[in-house]
Amino acid sequence: MSYNKNKSKTSTLKLPPKPKPPEPYECCERGCDPCVHDYYAKALDRWEKRVAEIEKNEQRKNARKALRK
Repeated sequence: MSYNKNKSKTSTLKLPPKPKPPEPYECCERGCDPCVHDYYAKALDRWEKRVAEIEKNEQRKNARKALRK
């Protein structure tokens, strides 16, 4: 994803905090459904989509600024 590749570009953006993976002790290894790892995967997916949306909006904003010049 671009948030890893273009650190200097996105460092000025206000991004939501990345979800933290569960600690090893948070999973009981009993095959729970849903597991804490399932919750983390969903949270990470939502976060990635939100970051992509923020970056897309920023690119549009910058494109509009460039057209005005």
